[in-house]
Amino acid sequence: MTDVTPDLRGPSPLAPGVWHVEGRLRLSPGIHFPVRSTLVDTGEGLALVSPLGFDDETAARIDALGAVTFLVAPNLFHHLFLEAATARWPEAKVLAPPGLRSKRPGLTIDGDPSSLPGVEVHRVAGMPKLEEHALFHRPSGTLVVTDLVFNMHRAHTGLTRFILKYVSRAYGRVAVSGLLRWLTKDRPAAAASLDAILALPFERLVMAHGDVVEEDARAQLAAATLALRGKPAAPALLA
Repeated sequence: MTDVTPDLRGPSPLAPGVWHVEGRLRLSPGIHFPVRSTLVDTGEGLALVSPLGFDDETAARIDALGAVTFLVAPNLFHHLFLEAATARWPEAKVLAPPGLRSKRPGLTIDGDPSSLPGVEVHRVAGMPKLEEHALFHRPSGTLVVTDLVFNMHRAHTGLTRFILKYVSRAYGRVAVSGLLRWLTKDRPAAAASLDAILALPFERLVMAHGDVVEEDARAQLAAATLALRGKPAAPALLA
């Protein structure tokens, strides 16, 4: 793993008060995933969700949008570049799931993602090894998730495509990955969390890996999480 994320693009606007930076995450020599960091205007500065390994030029463009006051690790996997981000923005508060304190004991953590102002934060229960948090920016109707679903329609390598299609079964559509299905240990608890998220009036779905969903976002998330919820999507949620 390198200190800088390759192929950085952005920040680009997604909606009023929401921007994103896209890049590529090299998990191994043959497995490269698209990856995204999202910026949200909290009303008390910018929240940088799932920081990437930013180069100086990208960091300067982020600073031009406003002061970064919060650095958010939205789950227990997306923390690889958090320490580098704290060096760039030392005044920013670090918000992360409680489990990250034992995973990264040298990292100063100021609070839980639920303390982020200006954003509605929903923890997805039933996945203790992940501790996924979904962030809803109500003014723009944007739901930001991390590893809850993928939406990858292209692959950097043949091995990446093979793993996504035949191992993870999360390629070419909004889908739950095989890893997340395995990490879900309490399905009723996860279902309750997901039902609450699907009840939110979001119009846009942003995830860490894959294309942003701008149309039928709630319907696509409902379909993707059907197996985890263990019941058909309620028509009221898809209206």
